[in-house]
Amino acid sequence: MHSCYRFTGVRQDELDRWWPEVEPLLQRTFARAEICEPMKDVLAALRQRDAQLWIELDGGERVTGAAVTRLIRYPSSLHVQVQYGAGCLQPRWCGWLKCIEDWGRQHGCDAVDVMGRKGWEKVFAGVGYSHAYSVIRKTFTKEE
Repeated sequence: MHSCYRFTGVRQDELDRWWPEVEPLLQRTFARAEICEPMKDVLAALRQRDAQLWIELDGGERVTGAAVTRLIRYPSSLHVQVQYGAGCLQPRWCGWLKCIEDWGRQHGCDAVDVMGRKGWEKVFAGVGYSHAYSVIRKTFTKEE
């Protein structure tokens, strides 16, 4: 196993190169977290530059993790929203968030919002993140 990892944003002209490795990572996360967005819509957003793909590469240039961010405009602020994270990011994720924060600042953002399961709150508390809100979901059945 390689001990050297790097985290980088994927340029649009590199998307086809990396997507075949990223898609299975995201699909596993989507299934586990019950994410409703179809993978084709994520790819379309990336192609249209409505979203940004980030990848973690090991020393052998194999994708070991991925994240998808979007810029979200509110009436008085602009946020980077980390919508999805997948793969072997957890041990190194706090360091990689710094890359996303820097990118957000370069794009005029005021904050970073990380969407994720409750356990991530503890992971990110040590690097200045705090709970902002929760999403509570009810899935409709056909009988309703």
